[in-house]
Amino acid sequence: MPALSQVILAVILAAGQDAPVASAQRTRDLTSQAQAFAAATRDLQKAAKTTLADIEARTLTIDATSQLAVAAERFAKSLQNKGDLKQRQGDFAEVDKAWARVVYQAGLLKPAENAYLLRSAFRVDRGHERLYRLLEIKSKRPSLSVQS
Repeated sequence: MPALSQVILAVILAAGQDAPVASAQRTRDLTSQAQAFAAATRDLQKAAKTTLADIEARTLTIDATSQLAVAAERFAKSLQNKGDLKQRQGDFAEVDKAWARVVYQAGLLKPAENAYLLRSAFRVDRGHERLYRLLEIKSKRPSLSVQS
């Protein structure tokens, strides 16, 4: 087990890492989270189509989840290109707008009748929050809340 002084020294040295290393790690983290987020949005889209297929009035929710899945895929692919944090935030704006529409539509659903769909939506919400933190977005994040 390393001595406390060795741990402190390791922390100090890690804090002094140069920006390219930190930037590369952020890109890896962003890529990983974006891929997980895109997968979660595809699951949400499937859940919306399955759960709401019999309810004609819920087509807006299905459309919103489809637009979110497309936006999430685009964002994940955009991470393959070189870009700084500001560019990544700009690329994420479409995802953010699509998520806000899903949040609004999900707020109109009755939790007891749509538990499966809402569980998928909460998974997406957690991924959206992680991406917000990684992208260091300071604005208020549209987050899912369900009325009982």
